[in-house]
Amino acid sequence: MDFLSNLLSDFFVGISSLLLQIFFIILALLVSIEILKVLGVIEFLNKILYKITRFIGITKNASLPLFIGLIAGITYGAGSIIASYKNNEMTKKDVLLVSIFMCLCHALVEDTLIFATLGANAFIIVIIRFFMALIFTIIVNLFLIKKDKKTQTITN
Repeated sequence: MDFLSNLLSDFFVGISSLLLQIFFIILALLVSIEILKVLGVIEFLNKILYKITRFIGITKNASLPLFIGLIAGITYGAGSIIASYKNNEMTKKDVLLVSIFMCLCHALVEDTLIFATLGANAFIIVIIRFFMALIFTIIVNLFLIKKDKKTQTITN
């Protein structure tokens, strides 16, 4: 019985410690994002990100929702996508491409910090997630371009 008691005690202490670390990581990120929005840094970074995203078929208006998803997570990114789409700032193609990218590469900072806390190599996590998202998004974009050309040929 003493063994089980010690096991449960160690388990709950470990889980509590990990949850506390995760809480402070998320809290710091959310506060930082709000400060960066107020200072205009997010918009500046969006312009830089567009220089990359235009090569994978994502328009400038869709770069900000992608950036938000990369930094803040899929929930905030999805909220940003919905708002942008409702305001006619994103096309259906943008929504698809940003969603694909964010499925593989969301909350890049938060998730990486959490896994690094558990002992994972942060650099490897970031590189693999980013390039996998990039590759899959490019493949889908190429498929959509080919489909659009085929549709245009049929209608002409």
